[in-house]
Amino acid sequence: MQLIFYSNKHGVIRIGRKSLIGLMFAAAAALPLLAGLGFSVADRNAGQQTDTVNAEMVTDRARLEMVQREARLHLDALATRLGTMQARLARLDAVSTQVMQSSGLGEIEFGFSSEIGQGGPESVESQPLELPDFMQELESLTQRLALRETQFSALDHLLMNRALRAEIEPSGHPIEGGWISSPFGQRTDPFSGRRTRHTGLDFANQPGTPILATATGFVRFAGRRSGYGNMVELDHGDGYRTIYGHNDELLVHIGDFVKKGFPIATLGSTGRSTGPHLHYEVLRNGQPIDPKNFLHASR
Repeated sequence: MQLIFYSNKHGVIRIGRKSLIGLMFAAAAALPLLAGLGFSVADRNAGQQTDTVNAEMVTDRARLEMVQREARLHLDALATRLGTMQARLARLDAVSTQVMQSSGLGEIEFGFSSEIGQGGPESVESQPLELPDFMQELESLTQRLALRETQFSALDHLLMNRALRAEIEPSGHPIEGGWISSPFGQRTDPFSGRRTRHTGLDFANQPGTPILATATGFVRFAGRRSGYGNMVELDHGDGYRTIYGHNDELLVHIGDFVKKGFPIATLGSTGRSTGPHLHYEVLRNGQPIDPKNFLHASR
């Protein structure tokens, strides 16, 4: 058997039976090689795709870890800010309580210990608060808290100064009842009959009437002094001093601390005196002031 192939250029090609069998065996032997070559190319393509997927997974994992780190940083920042705000709120609570007590404001009126009343119908246009907006609101709230803290501290300082001034500035009458028997300023001296300057007010009353401190202070002097008889002198600070003369019994000693309205002596007629009365002086920076200017408080 022969196979005959025709060619336009070379004419006829004749292949014998043996040659045909050889070619068939050669082709059969080449098939595995060709298949292996095909599988090798396919494996290479699959490996490249796997490497690409693995690289993308590594990139996604890195991005996820970065997002997690940023989230932790945001949480740490929020926790720190929250702790600062809690501390400032605690201090504001303390200051507000002190201001309330100093100013005489009632707990019922402002309700510092209760929740703040707020409310209203829910809006259909409500939107969730995003993290940047939340951080901006938090920063704004922190600044407002700092401002309110400063304002409260200034108000508390003002009220404390006002309360302190009310304690150290003489006010009210040094005795209960009685009447002013001699004014401050120019008068006729009851002993010499001459015109002299009287540096205080004289309050006449019954012997033994309690003499009261007209301001909080320390006892600067308690004892006998020429012209004043048994005398008490109080130092109230801020340049204020008060003098109580012609007393019978002294109830305080030098260095004692006395509160406003505290009994310091009993009314008498010791020293240069014509009868039971209290000689009362108010001095500011060493200069006598008319005590009438300080009798505005109720007796």
